[in-house]
Parts: sequence; structure tokens; C-alpha cells
Amino acid sequence: MTTKSYRPDIDGLRAIAIAAVVLCHARMPGFTGGYVGVDVFFVISGFLITRLIGEDEAFSFIRFYERRARRLLPALLAMLTVATIAAWVILLPREMEFYARELAATGLLVPNVFAWKSSGYFGPEALDLPLLHLWSLGVEEQFYLVFPLVLWLINRYLPVRALPWLIAAAALVSLGLAEILVRRPSTAAFYLLPPRAWELLIGCLLAVVDTRPTGRRTATAVALIGLAMIGYAIYEFDAGTAFPGFAAIPPVLGAAMVIWAGRTEGNAGSRILALPPLVGLGLISYSLYLWHWPLLSFFGLRSDSTPTVLQALVIVIVALPISYISWRWIECPVRRRTFAARPARRLTVALAALVPFAAGGIVLTLAHGFPQRVDPRVLQVNADGQFASALLPPCVRGIVPSQPTMCGHVATSAKRGTVVIWGDSHAEHFSAAIASQLNPLGYTVVLASVRSCPPLIGVSLAILTAGGPVGRKCMKANAAMPAKMASIADLRLVILAARWTAFIPSRRADDTSDRWFTTREGKRASADEARRLFAIGLGAAVQAARSTGAHVLLIDQLPEFTRSPRNCVARALRDELPAASCDRPEAVAPDVRKDIVKIMDARAASGQVTVIHPARTLCRARTCSPVRNGHLLFRDAHHLSVEGARFYAPILRGPVAAALPR
Repeated sequence: MTTKSYRPDIDGLRAIAIAAVVLCHARMPGFTGGYVGVDVFFVISGFLITRLIGEDEAFSFIRFYERRARRLLPALLAMLTVATIAAWVILLPREMEFYARELAATGLLVPNVFAWKSSGYFGPEALDLPLLHLWSLGVEEQFYLVFPLVLWLINRYLPVRALPWLIAAAALVSLGLAEILVRRPSTAAFYLLPPRAWELLIGCLLAVVDTRPTGRRTATAVALIGLAMIGYAIYEFDAGTAFPGFAAIPPVLGAAMVIWAGRTEGNAGSRILALPPLVGLGLISYSLYLWHWPLLSFFGLRSDSTPTVLQALVIVIVALPISYISWRWIECPVRRRTFAARPARRLTVALAALVPFAAGGIVLTLAHGFPQRVDPRVLQVNADGQFASALLPPCVRGIVPSQPTMCGHVATSAKRGTVVIWGDSHAEHFSAAIASQLNPLGYTVVLASVRSCPPLIGVSLAILTAGGPVGRKCMKANAAMPAKMASIADLRLVILAARWTAFIPSRRADDTSDRWFTTREGKRASADEARRLFAIGLGAAVQAARSTGAHVLLIDQLPEFTRSPRNCVARALRDELPAASCDRPEAVAPDVRKDIVKIMDARAASGQVTVIHPARTLCRARTCSPVRNGHLLFRDAHHLSVEGARFYAPILRGPVAAALPR
């Protein structure tokens, strides 16, 4: 096992990794794959931890864990203290309850398990979790608990030469598991140790195999190729990349190549990484990782908006001096000094420091974020924000995403026919409003709903889950709809409603959406191609509905907000601000909204359909209000609340009645 003195090039590699991560979180163009910086950190950690164990001639588990605690806990505990104070001041009870769960999981050393159960890394809800970034510390901490013991057992009972082979075999098994899990609708591959362990094990393998490039030129080439592989992943990967799994090989292998090349002193790649600015950033990389995300998250929570790129960059710049202070006056002093005579006592003190956070998180969770902190009127906003599906029949309320259902609101007077509402969750929230108006007129309203699945026929869709893009269930459900509609003898009207804009990218920005049209080659459709496919799919759906003899009504998309307006409205009430302070520009790009309207209105002009544009009721000059008559109309960024459904019911009555055949 190799041993070596301090290597500044590794701190330079840390600088590359942390810059990639924070700029990715800042949504800086060109850094959509910056999340691979965490994978680079994993390789570095595996290498350094294994080397540390090898350098300790009289290895002690207690001493090892005590050193890890001194390295990781002081800055972490300082950040948790500040974050918890900020959470108490800023967060509403419901938000505080979620924060408390994060806090408890962190204190119990399982923040990655909490993340696995609660959030996708790329969804808009991620910014609402100030401690989400600690998932990677959970992976490392769990690895540190297991790996030294496994290493000790191997060294005790097996030949030394077996060690690299066993590490390599374990890494391959972990990589295979990651590739299997990444194709499933779960975030397990992203957050849990078993599918991530191979990345740390690659670093471990480097530490136990004592080889190096032959000559500076070879080492330079290896280092530069490794950096290029990391750079490729940072630039090319995005939220749509099925990650980790095989996709993680370029950044992981690239990091390993850079570390390996650094064994040959004087190579150009290592000299670049050893430049003082990079080394300096690398030294504060751990603290910067700890502090930057809570700052971004609390800014978003307090302002009820997603930070712009410029705002996020300012926040990152603010995080730099905070991180330096954290490194210089918290990390360094504790790491270099010993405050008790024995390592066991120091380890006990360090672990005991986590107990208040774990216990505090549990208490705050059980207390539901202490709602007593706020005015009861603020709590009522959350009640008003109940999803409109609460108004639906029981057969719809328990709907399973991606599983089609047809469920009826039965006519309450002499039956005059059936109306089908076909679409995704937007069809759900409109169906309650429409049924309340049509049932008394003698019409049974049947909902044909598949969540996250717009009513489009003959086109391929991809919907990103934690296991990669899927969409076959959606396309299969849509393909079955013509026969289902044809089986309804008294069908009078088919209403199509959906979050239409979700699959169409703007021409003015990179497409990082979690859903998209796919071309015949299986690739993500371009902006222009997506519009063409949307028109084709919508036209086929309209034709299928018209072939039954029914009339067709299209409901354009509601206004969409960047974040749920519910918390903004609650905060406005708490801080005695007018509800108009929560008016926000629509999140849908102007060119996308304009093109959707153009395609729909073209259908209306041809006499094939009637079109309703509900966004015009709430928006003026692209600024939209989530509140009417003192009631919150939205449950989240784009779904109606119960009050929203009731608000739209009389507005929809006239256009829907006009679309019914005479």
C-alpha cells in the first residue's frame, strides 16, 4: 500500500469538483452536469482514507474514527447550528417539519436515506430542503464505518496480494448494482451506499496498487485526459442523464487518472492543479460544500422564488468568505489540536455533539414544526391549499401514477349524455369543477386520467424518473383511449386538458426538463421538433375524439409558477403583506406559451375544436396572481387547490355548455 506526503494537486482536484457542484447548483450554463463533482470527491475520499489506514503502522479503529470525526464534524455542527436558527426564524410549520426530519436524519448519520425517501436531486422541490446536500456525507460516513473493518479482516485472514482483486471485484458488483437500480423508478442508485460504493472503491484501489505512469509526458497525458473526462461530464450531463451507473464512469475514471498521474512528480496536469488559487479553493472545499446549499435554499424559501443565475452566483460569492472562516477558525484548529487525553474520549465527545441535533429534529418532527409559532390564519392557508383531487370520487383519489383510470361523476338529474375529460393531473383538477356544473344538467362526467401523461397519440414521450426516462405506460394508455371512447354510446363531449407545456422546451434556453418528446432515433427532440410532434400528437387525439361523433373542447394550460405560491401567501399573511406581493411572472417561457396557443387556436379556427384559455383569468402581461377573493387557488406550482377548482367552476360553465352539441 502506497504512502506519500501532502499532494497539492489533490486539493486542486477538489477545487475542480467543488466549483462544478456549486455552479451546477447555481444553474450556471455549461455546468448542467456539475453534480459529478460529488463523484470526484468520492474517488478522492476513497484514495485518501485507504492511504491513511496504510500509513498507520499500529492501526486503531478508535483512532481512525476519532480522526474522521475531527475532520468532518466541527464545520458540520457549526453549519447545522446556524441553519437551525435560520429555519426557526424563516420556515413555516410545515416547512419546519420537513427540515426537522432532515436534521434528525443527519444527527443519526443517515441523511442519504432521508433524501432517498423524500426527494429527487433535480426536482424543484430539492431547493426546499436546506440539508439535502448532506446525502453525500451520509454515503461517506457509512463507507467509513464499513470499509476499515473489511480491510482489517482481509489483511488478517487473506494474502496481501488478494486485496486489490477483492476491491476491484466489489467495485464491479457495486457498479453493476448501480446500473440496475438507475433504470428503475427509484432514487436508490443516487443516494444509497451500495450503488455508490464503487466510486470510493476506485480510490481505494488506487491507494493499494503501487504503480505510476512511466515518465512525465505519459503522466501529463493521463492527467489531461482525466481532466477532460471530468470536464466532458460537467458540460454534457444534465438532469436527463441516467445517473449514476455506467454514466458515472467518465468522471470517476477521470478523477482516478488525475490522482494516478500525480504520482509522477512534475507532470503538467499536476502542476496546473497545484496552482495556489486552486489549492486554496480546494482547502475550503468541504466548508464551501456545507454552506453554499443552505444559503441557496433559505434564499429560495424566504423569497418564495428560485434564485436566478445572477442571484445564485452572488450567494456563492457570499459563501466563499463564510467557508474560509469555517475552514480557518473551525476546521483547522479542531483538526490540529487534541482536547482530551484519549482518542476514545474525543470520539465520544464528538458523537455526543450530534445527539442534540438528532433529538431536536425528532422533537420538532413530532411537534409538526411547532405551529404555535404562527398566527392560526397562516395555518389556514395550508388547508386552503389542499389539492383539488379531494373533490373527486373515491375511485380517483387513490389513483396510482402512470396507471390509467376511468371514473365518473354521475349525473344528478335525467341523464342527457356523457362527457369524458381526458388528460393528466390537470384533467383531474378541472374535472371536479366541470362536474359540479354539468351533473345538475344531466351529464355524467367521466375522468380518463394518467398522471404526467398528456392526451397525445402517435408520438413518443419520455418522463424522467429517478431510474431514468420512461414513458411507455403513458403512450400505451393514450393508444387505448380511442377504443374506450368509442365504447361510450352516449358520448357527447371530449375535453382534453393537460400540462401541455411540460414537454416543449424554449428556443431561448438549454432543455433540462424532466420530460420531453423523443425522435424516431430515441433522442431528445429539439425545440422545433417538439412543437411539430406536439401538433401531430394533439391532432391525432382530437381526430380520435371526433371519430366518436362527440364534440371536442381543449383547455389550455393554467398559469405555472416557478415555485408553489402557498408558502408565499402564508408568509405574506404572517408578515402583514398584501396578497399581491405573491403575484409572480409565469414560469412557462413566452415562446412556449405562444406556440401552444397558436397550435390550439389553429385547431379552433378549422372548426375542429373549441378552446378555453384559463390562464387569462389570472394573468395580466404575464404576471399571474395565485389568490382571488382571499382564497389560495393553487396547491403547488401548477395544480389547482380545492378553492381553485371552485373558483373556476362558474368560469368554465359557459364555454363547456357552449361546446356541448345542441
